Amino acid sequence: MWMTGTVLAVLIIGVVTFINQPRFGSTPKGERLERVKNSPNYQDGKFQNTESAEQLKVHLNDSTYILHTWGEISDNG
Repeated sequence: MWMTGTVLAVLIIGVVTFINQPRFGSTPKGERLERVKNSPNYQDGKFQNTESAEQLKVHLNDSTYILHTWGEISDNG
């Protein structure tokens, strides 16, 4: 039981550490924030998609959708 807890704790710490790296970006500040605010997609204090996600969704099974999204397969299959 303690082994499972230890493994889970290490995994959680690893994930949190990984996603908090600078390469994942941060909240825009200064000049970057002004560029975001000047974007036509910035409305009501947040960034908005110009099209709904449903319109953009490709109706494929989950694994094929992921590969399609990541560019591993073309629109033709």
